[in-house]
Amino acid sequence: MMKPKMKRSSELGLTLVELMVAITIGLVITFAVTSLYISNQQTYKAQAGNAQMQDNARFAMAQVGRIIKQAGYYDVLGGVTFDASGSYSMPTDASGNYAYNTIQASDVVTASNDVTVSNFNASNGLAILNGTTADQLTLAFKTGPQAATGNAMPDCLGNSVTAANMLVKNRFYIDVNTTGGVTRPALKCDVTWNGAAPTGTNLSTGVVADNIERLQILMGVDSGSDGMPDMYLSPAAVADMKKVISIRIALLARTDPVYSQNRAEPATFNMFGANYTPSNDSGTIVTPLSTQTTCTASAPCWTRRVFESTFVLRNRKS
Repeated sequence: MMKPKMKRSSELGLTLVELMVAITIGLVITFAVTSLYISNQQTYKAQAGNAQMQDNARFAMAQVGRIIKQAGYYDVLGGVTFDASGSYSMPTDASGNYAYNTIQASDVVTASNDVTVSNFNASNGLAILNGTTADQLTLAFKTGPQAATGNAMPDCLGNSVTAANMLVKNRFYIDVNTTGGVTRPALKCDVTWNGAAPTGTNLSTGVVADNIERLQILMGVDSGSDGMPDMYLSPAAVADMKKVISIRIALLARTDPVYSQNRAEPATFNMFGANYTPSNDSGTIVTPLSTQTTCTASAPCWTRRVFESTFVLRNRKS
């Protein structure tokens, strides 16, 4: 009988060398795909964080700006005189207060410099090296007769004031806010109606926007009574708040903590730019929590950005 022919070596399977080469190539491809996936995830997370930061800051600025524009408002439906250009004026007494039962000039705007934020500390990652302070801003308006029909302007928390002749005060400030077990800095607002906190469905304190770390204010002072601000001063430097006709707001917003990347923020933030050198407003210059160059889980850092805008006190007559 004839013996069967031996199979060719190519039909016997992979050699050990070929198998090792194949495994190596597979590992390289897997490593490359994994690295690309991780990189894409980090990029997506960074982009989402930056988008959320901008949304928070823009919403916060819009809310503050809305209340600034409402400050001093009162729909009296009478008692107001108009000149040829259509501008109105209200009679005032020697103290600058309106001479009839409406909002008083002293209620329109008040502000405080460098108020301590006691809840900021190193353990919750909110401490700032150069001090945990921020400005506070209080603005007031008064509801007119139309409020009884449900058409009143909302306060800083969105509550509709449905009573006529109600003095509404809105105080913006920085504090911490804990949601879902995560503690973040936040721009908050306290609301009082005629000096008493609202009750029922109306909240007396609420969060305007999360991850807002600093609120700073400059007041536009019209010293010449020509309807134009002559200078911008910190609240502590303003001698007569009745001369303030505009307000410049700067907000320092941040993302949630980021890890495994290099620090991208500057060493310090000047809230109003390099041309503004504060003499009595230490909170304007902000130094980040840490000076490390790499962000890690044990030493996290944040992406921060300053947002600035100027608003006119439309109802303030200097």
